[in-house]
Amino acid sequence: MSWRSTLLLVGIAVCGFFFAKVIFAPRVGKSSVTVLVEETRSGRSLVGLLVEADGVPAETDDGGRATFTDLGAGLVTFRVGLPGFKDFYQTVTLKHGDKEELVFSLDVETAGVRGRVLDRASGSPVSEAVVTIGGVRGETDSEGRFSFDKVIIGTPALEVAREGYQTLMTSVTLEGSAAADLGDLSLDRNQKLYGGDGNGK
Repeated sequence: MSWRSTLLLVGIAVCGFFFAKVIFAPRVGKSSVTVLVEETRSGRSLVGLLVEADGVPAETDDGGRATFTDLGAGLVTFRVGLPGFKDFYQTVTLKHGDKEELVFSLDVETAGVRGRVLDRASGSPVSEAVVTIGGVRGETDSEGRFSFDKVIIGTPALEVAREGYQTLMTSVTLEGSAAADLGDLSLDRNQKLYGGDGNGK
């Protein structure tokens, strides 16, 4: 065999080696994880809670679920933030391309909460305002009133939102299991910028 033939065979072998490395190299996929947060005693889903996966934040939806779609493989630590309570942590091991659903059951104390939402300028009730507090969410009735049976006690965040109004965000203090009356909560209307003669025409 001539030296040219020997070099040709070596070249084919080397090229074949790198070709195989490219074709058969493992693909690195991301993992998708859905976290369901619920109350241990009732099984009720907790909405509006902050969940983090290695520092990446998400909020539980109306079904109590927070979804993470771009997590790498390996150990991932999840944290659930409960205002007024010690944070809940859990570490899991994920593989490439995993699609997991994790259920976090939290044993928490709850209390009843009620209140009314009013228009600050007119004093009239604001109906269909969305009220979120301590893991529960609902809407005000035609009289602007809301009532929840089981709200996580402590210092939960309170949010009141209604189209056409500025969102109210604050926190309240709930102690013990006695129902709390938050009284009247006032919303300010969004300011409108008019053109023309200044009268909206």
